[in-house]
Amino acid sequence: MKKKSSRVFDKRNNVTFFTGTEWECMEFALKNYPHEKFPHVLIGVNDEEEEEGSE
Repeated sequence: MKKKSSRVFDKRNNVTFFTGTEWECMEFALKNYPHEKFPHVLIGVNDEEEEEGSE
């Protein structure tokens, strides 16, 4: 299974909203969490382990 390289997360409590490529994450964040209203939602490196069979 290929690891998804980036994630969209809330920096206040480290909750991941979405994982994917950097481009997919940018698209997701722009559509769902505009930075002006959600400055605490960021795109970063996905350092979390994926659960087996999550796809």
